[in-house]
Amino acid sequence: MSLGLQSTRSPDTKDGRSYDLLSPSRLDLDHFYESRVTESWGSLPVCRPLDHTMFHALDEYVSQKLPTESIYDALLKGIHIEVHGIHPRHLPAVSSSLGIEDLRCVHGDSHPCKKVFNYIRPSFCRARRNGREVLIAAVVPGKDYVRHYAGLIRHFVFTHTFRAESHIDIFRYPDAERSIPAWSGLDHRFTPKGGTVVIGYVDEIARYLHELERCAPISRMENSSFGALHYELPDGRPLTLLGVKYSFWGSISASLCRAFCQLGTQEILYVGKLGALERASDVYTRIFCPSSFVVLDHKQIVESSFSISNGLLDVMPALDTRCHVSVPTVLEEDYVQRQTASTLGATSIDNEISQIAAFVRDHNAHSTSPVRFSALHFATDYVRSSSDRHVRCPLDLSNNRLRVAREKKDSMLRHMAQQHLFPYLGLRKSSRYESATSCPT
Repeated sequence: MSLGLQSTRSPDTKDGRSYDLLSPSRLDLDHFYESRVTESWGSLPVCRPLDHTMFHALDEYVSQKLPTESIYDALLKGIHIEVHGIHPRHLPAVSSSLGIEDLRCVHGDSHPCKKVFNYIRPSFCRARRNGREVLIAAVVPGKDYVRHYAGLIRHFVFTHTFRAESHIDIFRYPDAERSIPAWSGLDHRFTPKGGTVVIGYVDEIARYLHELERCAPISRMENSSFGALHYELPDGRPLTLLGVKYSFWGSISASLCRAFCQLGTQEILYVGKLGALERASDVYTRIFCPSSFVVLDHKQIVESSFSISNGLLDVMPALDTRCHVSVPTVLEEDYVQRQTASTLGATSIDNEISQIAAFVRDHNAHSTSPVRFSALHFATDYVRSSSDRHVRCPLDLSNNRLRVAREKKDSMLRHMAQQHLFPYLGLRKSSRYESATSCPT
């Protein structure tokens, strides 16, 4: 059982009518990309496997994310590489205004495992810009996501030349980043006022929810960027399972949550995955629900530890896993950052949770309608410290698509939904609440 929404790249549909919010005929995209900034490499530390918390898995992780043959071919032929914060589906429409001609896709966004959500990935195209042949990586607009992919590309290029940075330029488009809710069509049809919005693994949650009696959605909504199922909770509040088709990596998540708050959402629940910082044995066994949050940019503290209204922990305090840190990219997760996180007392790490929490905190400081936020996550990898490089981790970010990893993921998500999320929402009574944050494998 899935959301029952389109998993293909078809036009949007509602009541039998077809339209596409990303189509240039419906939306003037050029003005979102008029303002451009060149990102400096100074904020992206260089890291090799011996320096990185993923250790020997780092190179494999990077290679899985990139069209390595196309990048290597560009290096051999002296073709410059440009990373642009342009939605892959916007690139053809805005290319002429940016001086980009003769686009030829060499690697489109992937759709692994027939995913319904989180499948739109960067596309890579050969083109000519201002008379020079280039290899363009078109990445969904978001400062952190653009930096993340630029770091991945630089890491691969560094395996062939010490002059990696001279081969790659990074361009961001701040207006497109700020306007993500506008150009992706996020409005009240997706997030009704006064309700609870669940993001993250919503397709799986919908499947588990369908197994409960009297839990059919009362309506559905879909466009090119989102898919939503709307329910009514037993107390009459609206519940929305909101799936996002593009990656809401890092700062993009805060932009979406800004829209949720502006649309009158009362609570945001984020169900997802993260990295464990305390024990390797926490991978696919421990549930994380942090109560305090820190935002780091490598070793610099962007947001010091803070707390916000957390509905899940009010009801289930035993779930508390204390401090969580969010960072912009994976490539910066070296032992220097790891030590900073440990000093702060963090037990977990990801790219979104603390950024969402920081925006909700700021919103609540100036609003008469405070928003609650809870993160309910499981660990897919252990972020090593420098003293335990030797620790063997059979499952990590480089092999999380293996069958055994997918089975463990489903087991953890089902457990979290049935024992914690659904009882919290009043959707069913559990025979017991877990007294700890661990879960049987």
